[in-house]
Amino acid sequence: MLLDIDKFIKKYLNEPDVTDQDVIDYYTTLKAASEDIILDMIDRPIEASDYTEKYSGMGCDFLVLEHYPINSIDDITGYKTDDIKIQEDGVIVNTAEYFRLGDWNIEITYNAGYETIPDDIQDAVGKLGSALLDENKYRGDNKQNKASEYDRNGQIEYTESIVSDAVAKVVDNYKDDRRVEIEYVSI
Repeated sequence: MLLDIDKFIKKYLNEPDVTDQDVIDYYTTLKAASEDIILDMIDRPIEASDYTEKYSGMGCDFLVLEHYPINSIDDITGYKTDDIKIQEDGVIVNTAEYFRLGDWNIEITYNAGYETIPDDIQDAVGKLGSALLDENKYRGDNKQNKASEYDRNGQIEYTESIVSDAVAKVVDNYKDDRRVEIEYVSI
């Protein structure tokens, strides 16, 4: 959950006194749709979670883990966790030795993601939910729904026209655009 439902209703929909359960359920669905759109655009999980993954050792002192930011490393097969330095971009560095060469020879258990969802992500979800609500209020006969369209299978697909530039900019800050280039030196 990226955004608390009460905060969503009060702050972004500006309706502090909602008590009708049907309305609350509708707003909950709207918030969930907004969160799904944001997460689809980011294209990676951002909430804190535990992971166990295998990596191939490449004979260098670092590994680029799939999920970040890394909160903790619980276990790394064949290596001491005390020797591992965590960098903020999801890279871990072994300060004692190189990760040995091998296929899928390193298993690492770690926790990564945001324990508290950043305020700008919460704000993006709220603004998008508000925009989706406005779009639904004003949709009607002879009015084009810019928020969504149906594909051939009858599934709703959200277009990015409903996503403001400010929301898109926030999303871009959380996309995984890390690139690792390794230069090999002949001896």
